[in-house]
Amino acid sequence: MPFRIAFVPLLILVAAFLALAGIATYTAHPLATRAIVSQSAQSATSGPIRERPALSAEEEVYAAELGQIHGAVKLAAVEMSFAGVLYKTEHHDTGRLVQTIRSLSGQFAAAADHAGKLQTPASMQDIGRRYLAAVDLYVTASAEMMKVSQDAGDNVNDAYLIDAQAMTHRAAEELLRVGDRLWPGEYKPH
Repeated sequence: MPFRIAFVPLLILVAAFLALAGIATYTAHPLATRAIVSQSAQSATSGPIRERPALSAEEEVYAAELGQIHGAVKLAAVEMSFAGVLYKTEHHDTGRLVQTIRSLSGQFAAAADHAGKLQTPASMQDIGRRYLAAVDLYVTASAEMMKVSQDAGDNVNDAYLIDAQAMTHRAAEELLRVGDRLWPGEYKPH
């Protein structure tokens, strides 16, 4: 019975890693997938396709600039998941975990700073705020993961990692919703 209870956090971390890895893999090239999805949708239906209004030139510039930042955020999110999974399954070295997460937290903070300095069109103020909130949630999740170093020896509390995983899940979902507006052809895994 204790084995099964101890195994639950590991399963949660592995599931989180797989979800984030899938998101990162399938959304790595939003502009490339936009044309493929559009062509597939047109060939799959015989009737007219109702398209979203095109982005304005100002919105396109914003989406492209944020897209550059978004790529780094997705990569850091996957690396954070990997770090948690490796910690739980292989090395159990809190110092190593904290060092990795501290670096990733800095990347998230830099991404938030860079995104916050972009010229956000008035029509996308809400999108920009939501994007920044999601990235800030990754920063908060990073801080939560680093709390494992506060515990001693074998008394490490997995609740920190579980709480951080829940935060990263919410952040990833919000980034998908924001991405649907900025990069509508971006593939989203099931």
